[in-house]
Amino acid sequence: MCAPAPLLGKRILLTRDPHGPLAKQLTELGALVTVVPTIELVDPPQWQDFDAAAASQTDFAWALFTSKEAVIRCSKRLQTLGLTLAPHLKLAAVGSQTAHCLSEHFWPPDLVPAEFQAEGLMAAWAEEPLTGKGIWFPRALEARDNLTQFLLHQGARLCLTPVYQNRLPAQAGPALQAALDQGQDWVCFTSSSTVENFFTLCPQLPQPLPQAAAIGKVTAQALATHGWPVAALALPQTLAGLAQAIVKAENAN
Repeated sequence: MCAPAPLLGKRILLTRDPHGPLAKQLTELGALVTVVPTIELVDPPQWQDFDAAAASQTDFAWALFTSKEAVIRCSKRLQTLGLTLAPHLKLAAVGSQTAHCLSEHFWPPDLVPAEFQAEGLMAAWAEEPLTGKGIWFPRALEARDNLTQFLLHQGARLCLTPVYQNRLPAQAGPALQAALDQGQDWVCFTSSSTVENFFTLCPQLPQPLPQAAAIGKVTAQALATHGWPVAALALPQTLAGLAQAIVKAENAN
């Protein structure tokens, strides 16, 4: 006899990636999944900074990536320019998904910190002699500045080049409110941006609140600032870890 699905009948709202692996994983665990993306990723306002850096890769010792999206968009833009990532570059990645994406588009990264957040990379680079070394950082137009401030403090020559930006999806607000009105057991958040946009799009929240699941400490902290405690925190900080954290929390109830 097959064991019952651990999340059978649980209603779970995802705030990102309608076609991503998390929806598939949760559905296979028996959950009733609704996806309403709270962020839309689009091209940056301009490509001049990226294009200039891409043409001057000999100036850099490292290329740094903190998201899968940055890798994909960097690769796509390099192809548009008829260029490739220079083979002399060392690659640093935050997170296993980012590292895997680098392996698919370029080559395996030289540095992947154990902690899948910027703080993990800061710890890994704390003893690295970075003074005068050029670091190319393709990233979101708006992002946390703690990593950039750390690298500048370490003496690195940092080149920030936006490769995408986040914006609020059109019509997401009514869809989000409708999903919440149906009743949800869980809401999953995979970045602080999904948290902030969630509250922008949906200022009137149901009471009691559904349980919140977060992929990492930064996302959990963003939820805490809005008074929403996290009931499931991914460990490891991956989508599979997030799904299993929800299963563990349900089993504990």
